[in-house]
Amino acid sequence: TFSFVSSIPIALAFLGISLLISVLVDEGGKATGIIMGVVMGEYVLMIVANIASWGTTLKWVTLFTYWDSTGAMVDHTMEPVNLIVPSLVALVTFGLSYYLLMKKEIHA
Repeated sequence: TFSFVSSIPIALAFLGISLLISVLVDEGGKATGIIMGVVMGEYVLMIVANIASWGTTLKWVTLFTYWDSTGAMVDHTMEPVNLIVPSLVALVTFGLSYYLLMKKEIHA
């Protein structure tokens, strides 16, 4: 159960990014494609950062770096940075999404 609980901050971060993109893009199909591209792009960045010797700074750009599956499943531990960064991303993107949605003129 700890591995599930430790994945909640990163899930909320990606949910916030998805919500922000869906507020910014008017068409649902385009928003879904962009969201999938963002998630896949972040995953590819994590893979490149783990493989390439020059990718040490690149790994902090992707959100997948902030979920330590081994620590969560085997050791039942979670680093504070793995909780703080995705939670901040989630808070900022949810807040920005709400702000932009309230400013948007929606015609019924």
